[in-house]
Amino acid sequence: MTSNFIKETSVINALEDLSKKTFSTIPLGTMKETSVTDNILSEIQLRSKNADIIQYDDSYKETGKKNDNIKTRTCADYILIIKDKNGNIHKMAFQAKNGQKDNTNKIGNKYNAITHRIGNHGDYQIDAYDSFLKISGITGYYIFYNGNFDEIRNSNSQNKLRGESFWVLDEKTIKLKMGTGYKVLSLDDVVNEKGHLEFTKFLKENL
Repeated sequence: MTSNFIKETSVINALEDLSKKTFSTIPLGTMKETSVTDNILSEIQLRSKNADIIQYDDSYKETGKKNDNIKTRTCADYILIIKDKNGNIHKMAFQAKNGQKDNTNKIGNKYNAITHRIGNHGDYQIDAYDSFLKISGITGYYIFYNGNFDEIRNSNSQNKLRGESFWVLDEKTIKLKMGTGYKVLSLDDVVNEKGHLEFTKFLKENL
């Protein structure tokens, strides 16, 4: 029991350390969505290889041609397999969005890429992501990589991040908030949502 506890918390501690480090580096342009995701995955893989608590399922592909293969063009950046305390297996999909500073409106952590279209001309990514989740029965989330920006008018929202970068909200809520007009969301749109959780707290509740 003690050994398993140490292994579980080592995964969480690694992510907490990364989250605090990244909070100051994202605004400097040193980490983008893909590189932050790679960092998270490398920490998970490194720390949980023997613990078998959190695993990254690379059999699912974010991109590719849409066909009968349910694992192709999922529009999910990554899918985690989480083994809970009762030994039950859960699959969770995550689409990652990086918070950026909007210099025009002085907004910190605006998710400009959330309205991304596949191939820049095709379906909205969120629609394809939503479709994949419904067909596969996998629970979906957005994970937002937020940074610490100066001279912004939504500093109160930024302060609610408590100096940690990775925050999670479920895909259904995000889709509802974007609406049929595919609204570009910012931190102000999600920070007060009840289900808006810091990523490591989210993982602790699911382990």
